[in-house]
Amino acid sequence: MAAKKKKQQRKPAGKKAVKKTTGSKGRRVTKKTPAKKKAAKKATTKKKSVRKPATKKKVVKKARKKVSKKKPAFGWGGARPGAGRPPKGDKPMASHAKKGALPKGCPLLVTTPLRPGLPSLRRTREYEILREQFELGCDRFGFRLCHYSVGKDHYHMICEAPNRNAMSRGLQGLTIRIARALNRHWGRKGKVFSDHYDERSLETPQEVRQGLVFVLNNAKRLKYRPASKIDLYSSGPWFDGWKGSAKASGHEDWELPIVQPRFALLKSSWRRLGKISPTEIQQPLKRRSAFD
Repeated sequence: MAAKKKKQQRKPAGKKAVKKTTGSKGRRVTKKTPAKKKAAKKATTKKKSVRKPATKKKVVKKARKKVSKKKPAFGWGGARPGAGRPPKGDKPMASHAKKGALPKGCPLLVTTPLRPGLPSLRRTREYEILREQFELGCDRFGFRLCHYSVGKDHYHMICEAPNRNAMSRGLQGLTIRIARALNRHWGRKGKVFSDHYDERSLETPQEVRQGLVFVLNNAKRLKYRPASKIDLYSSGPWFDGWKGSAKASGHEDWELPIVQPRFALLKSSWRRLGKISPTEIQQPLKRRSAFD
């Protein structure tokens, strides 16, 4: 009776009992419960998804357009009418091609044009900002700003450096300084200069003297001021190569925005050709874009 009572006792809910038996070879085999058998039957009834074998995509080669090898009447490639990027104005813009090596000891005449529609640089506050930035950036990385003149919509500089890297870094830093300072003053954002700076190397004493006349007396050529006075919107008041007793007034309280030249070509060699008169006007030289 005791054995029967043990069989009649209910088993606790939870995991279903699984009978374990040993196989013919002594391995332990577990018998499946009724719930597992039902699940197995359902799995077999479902259709198995059969993967189709991968097929190679057909590559359709596009027929190449036949290019006529006939040469035009004016030649193949090179300079020809209508070739290249269309100009944005009457004058061609400065080339953005990689600059060559800087001739040793040769100063550069650099021109930077202002964007159209902006206020004149020859106003009092604008010129003060330019002088401040010239003073901060006139001697950096080996770059030296020696002379300058400011026009209404551009400015010219004569500068020198021992190599191309020093010249590029100095000019780039100075241009960024000026653009940011002017934008702060005008309360605007965006580009200030219409084009990349243009440069021309002055490789002989004659060219250096002509460059100095062009820069320092540029206001006379453009008729900004009377020809009898030294232009205060330039480095003329600090220039020591004027002919006679020419002197400027009104700049005594200003900080010096330039540095003295270091190389002989800009420092002394040009003086053998004679000092410069405040009334002397230099016309543009042969096609060198900084003089246009």
